[in-house]
Amino acid sequence: MEKSKNKALRYKWHCNAWDIGGKNEDTRRTGTIEAVLGECEDIEGFPKLKITNITENKITIEWVYSIQYLTPGSYVEFHHEEDGYEDHDGVLWNGYTYSLIIFWDE
Repeated sequence: MEKSKNKALRYKWHCNAWDIGGKNEDTRRTGTIEAVLGECEDIEGFPKLKITNITENKITIEWVYSIQYLTPGSYVEFHHEEDGYEDHDGVLWNGYTYSLIIFWDE
């Protein structure tokens, strides 16, 4: 894929923030990621998400230990949970559940 023909990949991002007091708050965002080699712009919950290979019919996206392949008209999903505060008794008081779906629209 030539630089002048970079594609904008569409994404949907979701975060569920919870705590032991009953908080259960959802935040959603949409946006685009430019399909270029290297690390993508910072997306909360998915640091160091990167595109490692681009061909005419496949984009390779890596995050932590996950490698996924995006093809025209398809999507890939990444999920991540983050623990928040844990007290001295080992009780987890809050946390975050993230999901990211990246689409290659035809």
